Amino acid sequence: MERLDVHKDLEGNIDDLLLEPYSPVREVIEQTFLTGVSWEIIARIGNSGMKFREIEVSLSFDARGMLDREIKRLLSMEIVTKSFPLNHSDDRRKSFHELSDNLLRFYSTYVFPWKSNLQMLAAPAFFDAFIKDSLGTFISKRFEAIARSYLKRQVQAGNLPGVIDIGTYWYDDKERRENGEFDCVLKTKEGSYVVYEVKYLKDPMSETAVTEAAMKIQQIPGFRPVRIGFISGSGFEKRDPHYAEIDGEMRYRR
Repeated sequence: MERLDVHKDLEGNIDDLLLEPYSPVREVIEQTFLTGVSWEIIARIGNSGMKFREIEVSLSFDARGMLDREIKRLLSMEIVTKSFPLNHSDDRRKSFHELSDNLLRFYSTYVFPWKSNLQMLAAPAFFDAFIKDSLGTFISKRFEAIARSYLKRQVQAGNLPGVIDIGTYWYDDKERRENGEFDCVLKTKEGSYVVYEVKYLKDPMSETAVTEAAMKIQQIPGFRPVRIGFISGSGFEKRDPHYAEIDGEMRYRR
């Protein structure tokens, strides 16, 4: 954080810290992590959450016996975290692994796969070619973690009484042949759930989008949250009192 230049925009800081030759942050990552099996695991996980089997089949070598040991080592170093959906906390098949460090996420998503191009292109040209168009998607995935962090602070401050856990919720809609995951769910001591849809949008979330998203949640068989909420990075066109609505300014609140 000390190396960030507040006088430059996001692109300028990315160029200086990660893309320019001998950029300081990139040098630390490459000297510390860019070796052996561990790095290949880090690179495969990237900015996503992956199940053990997904990591295993994606590797370029036979990882039988080795992957479990390396994953445990990365977990002990707190480079990787392992999470379970709230409603499948004892099902290893539903667990997934994520990188805990945002710089490693960024490096493994954008820099490592295109290192040969980075050696040829100037930093601004590389940013335009490989980062610019998908940076919003990358940030949106991190916004979900920001939302969970904010709600955790609210629980710790006593503003959400009765909540005992925060995480994801896995659903399987056999009728519509759909399955998926809610990324921000609160579990109460009674065993009920409050689900938040997290949206990182360029514009305020519309009333129509709120209504349609709420209807989709309510139609999932067997899932009856006690409350539905929305967290929108750009706020809302109009507040709806039927739902808990939190805007992007929450990242600055305690």
